[in-house]
Amino acid sequence: MNKTSIAMLVIGIIAGFLIGILTSPRILPLLQTAHSTTTIAPNGYYDNVTNVNITYYDMQTGKAYFGGALNGFVVRPDSPYFYNFSVVYKNLTYNETIENITILGGNFKLVGVMPVLPQNILPGTSKAFTLEIASPNTTYLGPISVAVLYKIDYRNAT
Repeated sequence: MNKTSIAMLVIGIIAGFLIGILTSPRILPLLQTAHSTTTIAPNGYYDNVTNVNITYYDMQTGKAYFGGALNGFVVRPDSPYFYNFSVVYKNLTYNETIENITILGGNFKLVGVMPVLPQNILPGTSKAFTLEIASPNTTYLGPISVAVLYKIDYRNAT
């Protein structure tokens, strides 16, 4: 993916987020839960992520849906952290595909996602994801945002 494609994706995500906020709310097609552990670096310096804001972006309509503010975590600067959350897909008719997950804000980087994307989620089921997150090499205090880009397969009803 070249720099122009990445820039267009980021602009699309931000535009979708703003459209989702400014339009009337719909019933969220997704919910999630999360848990994390907290550790403080021995030297006293750490990155304190106060919460993880999950936003779902429908790649077909461009709409964004706020999925909630989940538990944050504490990690040493310039260290990896493995964050777990689950997507619960409440639609009972169509399959959904999680196409991409990315992190916005705080100079945190998404190193990897397990299971590898894209991932299909069947109607009425859930799927757990683990994000390997690299923290910045400076101390940080505040939230980070996780963008989950998805598509619904209206052709294949179960």
